[in-house]
Amino acid sequence: MNFFAIKGLRSFTLAELVIVILIAGILGAVGLPIIGGAFADMGLRSAAQRLVADLNYMRNMAITEGSDCGFEFTGATYKAFKLGAGGVHEQLIHPIKHTPWAVDTSDDKIKLAPDFSGTAEMYFDASGSPHPAGTIVLAANGLTITITVQAGTGRVSAQRDQG
Repeated sequence: MNFFAIKGLRSFTLAELVIVILIAGILGAVGLPIIGGAFADMGLRSAAQRLVADLNYMRNMAITEGSDCGFEFTGATYKAFKLGAGGVHEQLIHPIKHTPWAVDTSDDKIKLAPDFSGTAEMYFDASGSPHPAGTIVLAANGLTITITVQAGTGRVSAQRDQG
């Protein structure tokens, strides 16, 4: 018996409505973790691509300007610098945002683990060679991507770690 039926109009019974809601709930419960994992993976890939682009930009800037330019890594943040007289770090301004060049990945829950011969900073010299060469591991939600800056050439590459 359908109490809400209007003569001439079809309507759903309460049982049909409950079944549809149950099916939607089951599909949502199964699908949300998959979608959440995909978003985490996209965020990590995006952060890795940005860091690779920033490293390549910094290498080109060092070559173009003929000065030592690099990044200092602290926690989930990296800041761009130019080595001034006496090895003093001069904060660089981002070329597009026109603000101090600092990238913070903590909002995306991405951790940075740089390893440049035991230090958390590196720079490129006027020939584009890194000092020192090394890696940066980006990690989020059990996923990792390793960015490698090769000795001599300064070539930057990213590799998603299996796991």
